[in-house]
Amino acid sequence: MTKQNSETLDELRSSIDKIDQVIVSAIGKRMKLVGKVGRYKKNKGIQPLDKIRWQQVLDSKKNLAIKHNLSPKLIVDIYNIMHRNALKIEEKI
Repeated sequence: MTKQNSETLDELRSSIDKIDQVIVSAIGKRMKLVGKVGRYKKNKGIQPLDKIRWQQVLDSKKNLAIKHNLSPKLIVDIYNIMHRNALKIEEKI
């Protein structure tokens, strides 16, 4: 591998790292909001899991995935992981 190829690879990886920072930051912000939602639900006597709302979220994210030429399954898998964690947060409140 030449130095030019290596630099290009390093630059590409650096760009990915910057995007990853944005993704992780956004997930952190999302989870803080989950905490607020959890407190709201607890104060109103609402159960953490709203199956209708969750299906709406998944449907909208599938459509967003398709719009961005991504695998809907990948996006659903990611959101299911986040949702499981969100429910744990809400249930602890």
